[in-house]
Amino acid sequence: MPMLPGFDLDVSATPLRRINTRGRVRPTGSFASRKMGRRLPWESSHELAWLQRAELDPGVTAFYVQGFSIQLSVDSRDRSYIPDGIAVRHGRAEVHEVKPDADAATDEVRALTIAAACHLTLRGATYGFALASSLKAVPVYANMQDVLRRLHRRVPDALARRFVAEAQDAGPLPVAVLARMVTHLGGAPEDILALVARGRLRMDLERSVTIKAPVWAPEAFPNPAPILLPPIAPGRLP
Repeated sequence: MPMLPGFDLDVSATPLRRINTRGRVRPTGSFASRKMGRRLPWESSHELAWLQRAELDPGVTAFYVQGFSIQLSVDSRDRSYIPDGIAVRHGRAEVHEVKPDADAATDEVRALTIAAACHLTLRGATYGFALASSLKAVPVYANMQDVLRRLHRRVPDALARRFVAEAQDAGPLPVAVLARMVTHLGGAPEDILALVARGRLRMDLERSVTIKAPVWAPEAFPNPAPILLPPIAPGRLP
């Protein structure tokens, strides 16, 4: 059971709520995370997008789904609450409720999240919504899918080390230049996105990915840290 710095709740690496796939209208499934070394379940396309964002976000060192349960008083009624996701960013827990924008604005959800925010802030975590409009924003969402399709592509370690070293020495280079470089080293252009997916290289996914898009090694620009994605930090409570 992982212990999160500054957060006085135990977080389970195994989801507390079992997903029932029978009779479900919404899609369900599991996401194979290299960062976490396990498959993590999702119950909506929005939750899948959250997992994908956490996987690729270099500021997130670990993430969990349905990792703890707390008792809350909501409208004078006691109820159990299990959050959708917990991300660890820069050593601090961020608790996220993943919702479509319309659902987040309902009175029931507002009351629940305000109660949860008060409780979790006192326990050392930040709390808020990860909204569908942000998780699936254009062009970030499409770019994430392109990168994640190469997440499990095998890149020989010797080739990866040499390629990253070349990129680190040269600084930001366009995709077209790096594609020629990796081919010269015995790899394939798809290895570029595979190394981006694993955090070995960086690419700004908030912009359209073209042959002119810059790619760089994280070590080349340690301060300020390069941005791969807009952070999945909790949004404002409605």
